[in-house]
Order: sequence, then C-alpha cells, then structure tokens
Amino acid sequence: IREARAWGCHEFTGYLPDTFGHGADLPEIFRQFGIESAVVWRGVQPEKSLFRWQSPSGAEVLTLHLTEGYFQMILQDWTLNEAEKRQALETLTAKLEAVCPGIADPLMPVGGDHLGPVTEAGLAVFRGYRPDFRETTPERYLADFRKENKDIGDLPLIQGELTDNSGSFLLPGVYSSRMYLKQANRRLEHRMSKQLEPMLALSHRATGQRYPEAELDLAWKLLILNHPHDSICGCSVDAVHRENEVRFEQVAQLADAMMDRAEQALASVIGKSDDWVVFHTGDEPYTGVVPMVEDVRNEEETHLSQVERERTVLRDEYRYDTQRIPLAHLTQTRRTGWIWVENIPPFSVSAIPKSHAAVPSEVVSVTSNTLRNGLISVQVGVDDLLTVVDLKTGREIPGLLTFWDKPDQGDSYNSAPVPGLEPVQARFVSARIVAEGPLVGILELRHELLGMTLETRLRLDAGSPLLRFETRFVNRRENHKLQVAFNTGAPVTEVLAESHLGTVIRHYDPAYREVSHMPVPAWKELKTSTGPIQRFLSANGQSWITEGLCEYEVSNAEVSITLLRAFSHLSKADTGVRGAQAGPPFETPGGQCLNRTFICRYAWAPTPLEKQHLYRLADQFYGATWGRSGAAEAQPEVTSISLVQWDASELKAIACYWLPERGLILRLLNTSDVEVSTLLKADFPAAGCWAVNFLDELQYPLQDGLVVIPPHGVQTILFAVG
Repeated sequence: IREARAWGCHEFTGYLPDTFGHGADLPEIFRQFGIESAVVWRGVQPEKSLFRWQSPSGAEVLTLHLTEGYFQMILQDWTLNEAEKRQALETLTAKLEAVCPGIADPLMPVGGDHLGPVTEAGLAVFRGYRPDFRETTPERYLADFRKENKDIGDLPLIQGELTDNSGSFLLPGVYSSRMYLKQANRRLEHRMSKQLEPMLALSHRATGQRYPEAELDLAWKLLILNHPHDSICGCSVDAVHRENEVRFEQVAQLADAMMDRAEQALASVIGKSDDWVVFHTGDEPYTGVVPMVEDVRNEEETHLSQVERERTVLRDEYRYDTQRIPLAHLTQTRRTGWIWVENIPPFSVSAIPKSHAAVPSEVVSVTSNTLRNGLISVQVGVDDLLTVVDLKTGREIPGLLTFWDKPDQGDSYNSAPVPGLEPVQARFVSARIVAEGPLVGILELRHELLGMTLETRLRLDAGSPLLRFETRFVNRRENHKLQVAFNTGAPVTEVLAESHLGTVIRHYDPAYREVSHMPVPAWKELKTSTGPIQRFLSANGQSWITEGLCEYEVSNAEVSITLLRAFSHLSKADTGVRGAQAGPPFETPGGQCLNRTFICRYAWAPTPLEKQHLYRLADQFYGATWGRSGAAEAQPEVTSISLVQWDASELKAIACYWLPERGLILRLLNTSDVEVSTLLKADFPAAGCWAVNFLDELQYPLQDGLVVIPPHGVQTILFAVG
C-alpha cells in the first residue's frame, strides 16, 4: 500500500481471485488496512454474487464473487471468429446478469493471467457488442456500488471461512504439496515475528544499538516473495520452488545475523560473566525448561542442569571483529543443554546467577519404554502404540502415534487415493533412551515402512503437558502420502483449528471416504476430510501443535497429520477426485521429493480448558525462551530489562516490534468470546499510548493505557517515544 501510494494509487480492494479458499479472518485484516471490499472466486456457492463477508470479530467487507471466474479469454481466443466471440460474450453476459441482485450491473473480467493485454482489435469486438458497457476496475466498481446503495444490509451475509467447492475447484491438496516449503516458512515467520522483532526492540531500547531497519525490511520482503499462492502452496514448476528454497536460506541468514548481534548487545549490558542471560519473547511470565548455550572457559565444570551435547566452535569475538582473521585454532568448547527458570517476565532479558539454579517440583523420569513428569505419563506398548495418562485427571488415552503410508495418484493440486490399494502401517523395530532427564527426557522409536526408516524422538519436559515428537526420514518412494495418526477414542465430528487471527470450528462426517465417490463427474471436485491449520488443532479432548505441517485429516476416530505427499505432475486429468485439469500438465519430478530428508516436528497435549493455553503452548513449542552464558567482559548491575506487560491472559501478542523514530508497536488478539479490557504498562518512558491500524497510522489515544478489545478482535497499540 505504501509503495502504491507513492505512485499515486489510493484505491484498494482485497483482490483474491485464485486463492485456494479464504481464511475467516480476512475481513478483519482488510478493515485494519482501511480496505472495505473484496473480490473472490473459489470457495463461494455459485449463486452468490454480491454479499457481505464477516469475520469472527464482526468486521465486514462488501464482497464480489466472480461467479464465472476471473479468467475470461473470449476476446483473445484465436479459435473463434468475430461472430462466435459475440455469441460467447452474450452467453457470458446472461450468466452474469442472472446472479446480480438487481441493484448492480454485472462486472465482466477481460483477460487473465498467462495472457498479455487484450489488443485494440479485441476491445473493438467488445465495444461493437455492448457499447453501453464501460471499462472500470474492481475497486472502483465496488466503491460506486456503495455510493449508489447506501444501505447494503439487505445483501446476504456470509460468515467465516469460504471453502465451498460446489462452484469451482478448491484444490485442497496444496496443503500437503512440497511440505518442506511450509515447514521452512512457518519456522521463519515465527523466527521473524515472535523472536527477532521483540529482541531487536529490546536491544535498541536497552543498548542504543542501531536498529537494523533496512536489513529487517529486506528479510521480510524476501520472505513475502515466497508467499504467492502457487509458490507457498507448492503447485508451480520445480524451478520456482528451487528459488523458494534459496530465498528461505537468505531470510534465515539475515535473521540469524541480526539475532546474534541483538543477543551479543543485550548480554553486554545485563548480568555478569557468571550469570545465565535468559531471553524471553513470550507474552506471559514463564516458568519451565529453557534451552541454554554454555561457553566453556578453562575446561570448567558445567553449570547446566542437564547437558545435551558438547562441541568445538569458533570463538564468538572473531565473528564480530573485522580486524581479526578467524583462524582455525581460535576455538572454544560450547555446551548446549537445559536449565530451569521461574517467573521470567514477558518480552524481557534477565540475568540469573549460575550458582542459584532452580529446580522443578517434579523432574522427568525415563525408562526404556516410559516417560513421566508429574503431569502426564507416556508408555510405549508391546504393539508400539503410545498410551498417555493425564496424571491430573487420571484419564487414560491409548492408541497414539501410528504411521500410515497411502498410495496417491494426485497432482500438486489434489491428493487422490488409489482405488483398490490399501494404506500400509509402519512396523515398529526398536526403542532407545536418548536423554534421561532430570529436565528433558527423550526416547527414540524406530519404524520401518516400505523401504524407509522412520526415527521418531519422543520428548517430555519437566513442568510441561506437551509430548513433543520429531520424526526424521528420507523419502525413497514415489506417488504416496505419509501420515502420523492419533486415535481419539470416538468418531471425530468437529475440529477446532487455529486460523490467521483466531480459531475456527469445522464439521466432518467421520465415515466419509473419497474413494467411495470416485471417479468424480466432469468439472466437479470431491470434498475431502482434510483441513488447513496454522499451528494447532483440537478434537475429542486432544490437541496437536505442528511446525509447518499444515494439513490434518479426519477418519473415523483418528486425526492424522500429513508429513509428506509425493506427486509427479503439476496437473493431471486422471486424478479421479477432480473432473478436469486445474493447470498445465507439466511434469514436476521435484514434487516426488525423492531422497529428500524430512525433519517433522509436532506435539500432542490433553486439550486445555481455555484456548489461550493453546496459544501459549504453541509459542513455547516453537520457542519463546532461550539463553546463553553471560558475556565474559560484562559487569553491569542490571538484572532484568523488559518492554511491556498486561494482566489479561485472553489477550495474546501476535506482533511486537520497534517503529524507528516513533516507538514500540504491540498487536493484541482477543482469543476469547467476550470483550476484554486491560491496562497496558510500558517498561520504558513512553510519551503516549495510541491505537493504530495495521499501517501504523494513528487512530485515537488510549487514556492511561486502557485498551478494550471485542471478542475475537485485534488491536494494535503504539507506545510513542519523545
């Protein structure tokens, strides 16, 4: 929007003509950017043309459904003569007029992607057919409609997600295409927004270190270049996705460099050389296990409560001193491991004396087939399935962690079962202890599946209800779908999943099977029992968190998480689940992911009573607290520096960053079903507190830092500096 304004454009609409379904929170996002309208194609019932689209927060946008699609090449179709073009235009016009509500002229798209502009000769054909039609743009069309119809309340109201595939293909197989792209993207989105940006704000406030505005802007732009729907959805040609991976690497390098400098700067102004320096970018006080890096001086004994590994690395100072050559002998010993901390403030850096190591009330105990931490107990059964006992309630949950491999004849757009071929279950081989506690217990399970070895580490931390998994494998097979399944004990009819700015509830028929309805009629697409997630989902009293594994599937009592789907073509005509091509029939051997190593991270927990706990657990799973040894040369007396605090746990921070020359930006999401108010307290001198929109534009002052947020609403706050 800023770039467009610089070029003189001041009219905007939420133009989404080809997205593979639309999230429930898009109206809220649009309104936060000052956009009052949207244009969509997929995901809406065919008869809906103009309607009001409402997010769970109550935000609405006037929405136009392109009932006949955005791609109209009649004027560019070289196979038609002029009379045939006029007839095709007449047919299209009749269809468009039939779905208009009688208070608006139809909007006819001209042209489409993959095509150059319509020639003057083509436009002349159109003018000869309907000289009364006028050229316009989607945003101007909708703005004119608003002016002529002051009250749009009579238009149909659609709430939440747009995922209806009765009028156009939804193409939900993109949730599982090239899963490695989704994993990299999710890691980096968290790294940038939940770790790096708060750390840069802390560093700038505490040390006066130059704020790396240009570097941060470059990293975000590179990441966003991977977000077009055919890129992040894994449904382009192999060359495009090779470029995606390079961009992800560039973003990771930029983020790591900025994070290293922020950590170095903060460690130089807080704590002492014999302290732990703990960084916490979560939005609630934290008590629990923290991963820690310990630099060893003179082979001293460790102060870590539990050591993970020890290795030789180049000394840190040579990475930052441009006057010294980093020769191989300038090394040091570095240990990684864990300590226990208590009540670390949100958005803070704290110094904790190494000699004052805290201990949890319950440590982790590990045997060759069990993990236990006082909250949950995990047992690997003789049939290799996991049984978990919630020690708070006594509830026993059996049947967890089954690996299934399913033959798949789909393409990049749609997953498709193969009639007559059944899924194959992985065979359990062995289990071994990797970490014995007291803070972190890890068991590694080994499975064999059709020539592939799956190594899964089960991890349980002291004080946490999360059972973490990390499954590693090298893909050796083509045209298949690998999933990990969890038995919930009862048919799954309802799933709660994290969306962009909140949660959504989806309903399922647990007995539905795509294969029973194949092949699909021409130009139709079968519904699926899959769904997308951002980070977490819940069903039947169980919850899951995933790192970029963004597709789940429901079948009877099982919830499955997709780890990999391998396919051979961009688009195929014979998937059996989609009655036409969805794109060019290009071969995409990279879609098979052959010989690619996958590392899949996910977690399980008994469902918390309140949604905000899932947000907190998701942040902890992704990493919001970490630390390192204090700087050897540091001798400051400051023991803690923080940014901002509030008391309402229902309000979760979805962004916290520094706005150069203006102050700290905090974006809060109300995760509850009721209005929530709280007083915000900045832990630095602030000249004022303002509500702002997503463009950081001032809206109104917040008296005494009081913020009131409606159910499922979002509010961005600026703590201004003088």
